[in-house]
Amino acid sequence: MGEEKLNDKKKNLQMRQWRQMAKLGYPPEDFFVSVGAQNVVLSPSVISNEAAMSVLGGLPRLNDPLIKPDFFVTLTEPEAESMRLCADDETEVLSVDDLINLAQLKFACYQYSEQLKGYGVKIVLLLWAGVMEFGIEEWNDEYKDRGFMREVHRKNPPYFAELYDDIEEYSPEYIDELFREIPVFEDGGIIKFSDSYGEFLNVIGGDRLTPDTPDDFAHTVHIFGGCWGFGYGADDRNTLAATLQRHINEASGGRENAKWQVSNHGVYFHNIVGGLLAYQLGEQVLLRIKEGDILPGDVVVDVLHCRYHRPPAKKQKKAAAWISAFAEGDLGINTVDLYETLRSAQANSKTYVDQHHVNHKGQRAVADKLFNEYIKEVVGAD
Repeated sequence: MGEEKLNDKKKNLQMRQWRQMAKLGYPPEDFFVSVGAQNVVLSPSVISNEAAMSVLGGLPRLNDPLIKPDFFVTLTEPEAESMRLCADDETEVLSVDDLINLAQLKFACYQYSEQLKGYGVKIVLLLWAGVMEFGIEEWNDEYKDRGFMREVHRKNPPYFAELYDDIEEYSPEYIDELFREIPVFEDGGIIKFSDSYGEFLNVIGGDRLTPDTPDDFAHTVHIFGGCWGFGYGADDRNTLAATLQRHINEASGGRENAKWQVSNHGVYFHNIVGGLLAYQLGEQVLLRIKEGDILPGDVVVDVLHCRYHRPPAKKQKKAAAWISAFAEGDLGINTVDLYETLRSAQANSKTYVDQHHVNHKGQRAVADKLFNEYIKEVVGAD
């Protein structure tokens, strides 16, 4: 009986939202709710309207005068009509979470593809996946209780012995340093870490240390992102940035010949208050360009969590527009899909320290993929 009341409450909330949106003048093709599927489809005009956002309670308002309507999901009349006829839980329409994620990426891609091109900066998005999104039952059972728990990680749980079996320095002290908390601060709007020093994890000048950078370089590969970009779960020499730097050095015939350095600007997202991850990444990149940290000819690598780009099961199918945005590259920006890379790394040698973050093995696998698919050509063309 309690479950029925809860479902009725959800249904009534959605119907109230529908009536309020109708009062604001939005037709069904702009705003559509499938009560059975609890899915929402919004048009650009809805997303950019403050009153509509207040009705929907907490959806992001991407308020930028340069945003164009076609950055967001729009429905043709036939699509809207077909959605009106669907009400089961396998309806392939965008859920609220889907919409938020797609809006984030569309907005970030606009920022980058339009503005960064004007600055002469190249960009590539790394599309990350969590272990639970692979849809493998035994992995889900194993990792379902392993959330993002720094205090648990620092206690060196038993399964870490397998995750770090190839690290000679592995010890409780090694793990404690690897997962320690580092404060963040803002410097002219740029989010940075406080400097922190240790044997395995160092932050210097607000950025995580990348070993083996050349003394004389012409360009920089800038790594942005949250925990994934920072290298949460890996020591300094085994982060994405560090492994990428070694690849560049080797391809250049040695560190002394390399003309590219790699800088790690990753910052734990959970320490950043307010705003959307993709919006903040774009904002951080633009601020660093204005400060002169990012120069023409440089490459920006953004690591983003792409939760729905590969549906793990039939019942979790999402809108074709969402999936094809990555599969077909219609974001208008260079992307590297890490789904198969991370899945293979987990299958061959367990890499996930929790549901979302990988150890040094996963970081190295991502660096290999990024270098071979994108950076190798860029460095070679210099």
